[in-house]
Amino acid sequence: MATPTLLHFGNAQASLALHSTSAAPIMGEVRYNSLMKTFPQEAEELFVATERNAKLRYEGYKKLSKM
Repeated sequence: MATPTLLHFGNAQASLALHSTSAAPIMGEVRYNSLMKTFPQEAEELFVATERNAKLRYEGYKKLSKM
């Protein structure tokens, strides 16, 4: 598993632990960067929930592949 990278966004006080191989590239996209700048607390909660859901889906797919 990759080591999480701690990202800080501009003047926002919120920071988000993301895996450098998965989520860091999306922060280059305007829609994600704007969300973090405009609503840092809500964006952090959404990114954490999205990462958790993606991990659950991935584990489910791994189980299915072993059937």
